[in-house]
Amino acid sequence: MNFYPQAHPVKDSYLHSACALGNLALVRMLADVLEVESVDEKLGRTPLMQAVDNDCFEVSQYLLQTKNARWDVADVNGDNCLHLAARSSDGRLLELIVARAMTSVDALNTRGETALLCAVKCGRTANVKLLLNQGADVKVRDEEGRSALDWATANKSKEIADVLQGK
Repeated sequence: MNFYPQAHPVKDSYLHSACALGNLALVRMLADVLEVESVDEKLGRTPLMQAVDNDCFEVSQYLLQTKNARWDVADVNGDNCLHLAARSSDGRLLELIVARAMTSVDALNTRGETALLCAVKCGRTANVKLLLNQGADVKVRDEEGRSALDWATANKSKEIADVLQGK
């Protein structure tokens, strides 16, 4: 179930921008007066999604733990915070989101990608390992018909290919 709250085009952009920049002090101030579940009009993203997509761990942690922000809202590409965190170079973000996830780590975006496929495509070995430990399905194929192993091979990532094969 996707959740698309209404956005205020000007006010909400301040909170989204502060989150994307990782400005925790400003986020704290704005989050007390603005809606943390608001969605920007262009990308369909919440402030939490902006923080996760920009590798802003402290802001993401604040929004999840203090403001109880939802991680499962989907943007215009069908990505939720799990997909965004899987692409992140900061593995703490994925750990933070996985700890909140109450559903399968195999949720699909509009391109048929799971978080595992996102991590493999971005070459995030640590994130691949974490998702596998959470039960991610290595056999899922995206809209191009490629599996995680197919992508690891195409990206010449032997380390990820070995992890996917259990070596």
